[in-house]
Amino acid sequence: MKFKNIDILISAGKHFRNKEHPFERELKGIESFEEWEYRKTKTNLSYFSSFLDLGNSFKGRNILDIGCGGGGKTAYIAEKYKPAQIYGIDLSNDFINKARKFSKSLNLTNTEFLICNAENLSFKDNEFDFIIMFDTFEHLKNPFKVLNEAGRVLKKGGEVLISFPPYYHPYGAHMNDLIPIPWVHLFFDERILACAYWILSFLKEDGERRRKLKISENENGFLEISYINKMTVKKCTSIMKAIDLKVKYFKLVPLRDFLYPLIKLKTFNELIVRNCVIVLKKED
Repeated sequence: MKFKNIDILISAGKHFRNKEHPFERELKGIESFEEWEYRKTKTNLSYFSSFLDLGNSFKGRNILDIGCGGGGKTAYIAEKYKPAQIYGIDLSNDFINKARKFSKSLNLTNTEFLICNAENLSFKDNEFDFIIMFDTFEHLKNPFKVLNEAGRVLKKGGEVLISFPPYYHPYGAHMNDLIPIPWVHLFFDERILACAYWILSFLKEDGERRRKLKISENENGFLEISYINKMTVKKCTSIMKAIDLKVKYFKLVPLRDFLYPLIKLKTFNELIVRNCVIVLKKED
């Protein structure tokens, strides 16, 4: 039984602010969303650096960034690792415009950004050496279809690098920019949570953008959180078993290092995972 008292959420949203959320930092002029993405990419890549020589792996290669957002991730890899070409794709026209401007501000010549649906990629077969999906997998409407498409455009021996926070992460609902309550989605009805977010968004200068990005109206006329696919560790594991790409690496990164001993406890581990880190390979 989940709580349905919207007043609690509204009150929490008004009195507690997530000052470190990228949307809030952007509003205050501290850094843009794409600058935040750029900075965070170093952390995402660190999950892979212990077993993958990123410098030699990415240099001179063709890379696809699925769900590129504002282009910060794409730009970081383009600047630091010097791939021959890296494409960033996203469904949002606003994000793609941001990405192009950000890449231009860094004078990058090896990036290109396209509005594209990852379920139907506009690229030839066997075109990319690497595909990255950082903070993307939890947003895909049809992750199985996206991974099949990734396999199609990936060269033989190529790899897909995935890193994402699963649904039962403390802020897995992605509502924490306005409702900074850990695991709020476990305790409150989703429709109430969506309504509370919708109402609180009107208190922000960029509220319309937030509503458009995260909330939609379903066929029954109710507001719902459309920004995520509720990707759990269990669901992700099932998908990985059903695809043609080979799972080369699968690691659960806990919220804190001292929680590593508990990460093997199924069901409970869903609550303490910071990121799922996965490498998929297209076999020769």
